[in-house]
Amino acid sequence: MKSSTDETLLALARQKLEVALEKMRQFHIPATPENIMVWYHYEQGDIPKLNVEVDKIIGRSGSFSAELNSQLYQRYFAELDRKKLELLQGAIRQLIGHFSEHIKLLNDDLGDYEEVLTDCADSLQGELEPDDLTQLIQRLLRETLQAKDVSLCAREKIDALNQEVSQLRTSLQELERSALEDALTGIANRRAFDQIFKDQLALTENSPSGCCLLLIDIDNFKRFNDKYGHQSGDKVLRFVATMLKKMTKGQDFVSRYGGEEFAVILPATGYSGGMSLAKTLAVSIASSRLTIDAQKKLIDFVTVSVGVSWSRKGDTTETLFRRADASLYHAKETGRNRVVGQQDLERS
Repeated sequence: MKSSTDETLLALARQKLEVALEKMRQFHIPATPENIMVWYHYEQGDIPKLNVEVDKIIGRSGSFSAELNSQLYQRYFAELDRKKLELLQGAIRQLIGHFSEHIKLLNDDLGDYEEVLTDCADSLQGELEPDDLTQLIQRLLRETLQAKDVSLCAREKIDALNQEVSQLRTSLQELERSALEDALTGIANRRAFDQIFKDQLALTENSPSGCCLLLIDIDNFKRFNDKYGHQSGDKVLRFVATMLKKMTKGQDFVSRYGGEEFAVILPATGYSGGMSLAKTLAVSIASSRLTIDAQKKLIDFVTVSVGVSWSRKGDTTETLFRRADASLYHAKETGRNRVVGQQDLERS
């Protein structure tokens, strides 16, 4: 059983070996045990004369040849120390183990490479001569290059899959958005209103200001379709939606409730605030003029009736909506183009 000291030495040797192999790749030096020995000790720094000589060669020419590497080996390592070879062998074994751990995290396409690593690791259990170690390293390098190509291909497949997933996610988000959006006006639809209305009422239940609900109906909308055509009716709907969006802000929620009717939720807004905004909306819409064709032909004035309700403690979406709807009905029955609030009904 190896001691902790032996394990530490092997780990350090593996680190030095990785750096040495990178330097050898940089200078295109074959990964033979003799060549590795030179660069391993260069990184180790335990032979100062070797480091001085290597640095001088690199500093002079910026390159390093296999022939020079061989000369240095003959000069410094002709009498190969078996203990150092064993240490190098152990470092390679640890390096293989390190690779194997990463391979397990990849896909099955690299299964053959994992078998090669296992086979090489088994070979390193015994004592190897330099020639044997050379063949093993060359095999490792060859198989690693092949595995790199496979890994790159697998990575490309994963990237493509991730892109497809991202596109699907985007499509799903667009689908969800379209399911909550009115196609004609671009604002929220009835389904979105039902969701937000319930949530917003729950959020403001304990708020002193509560929330307001505005129900807005375009007066005599049918006449626009009958007199100017359905495209003009669509234009009126888009115009009102735009005005509502323009004149609300922050957390205010604007939706097309259905047909020519719109709903606006005003969070943290008292009754007087809701009435004030409703009157401003009605006046702004009535004072605007629309054209219907390239000749800029004006159409009749667009007006709206508005019903306003304000939440009370214990209100449900049904009770709050019912009061706003009753207020809207009263506004239309008493002449249209006006705003009626729940307090107006309660006083009458």
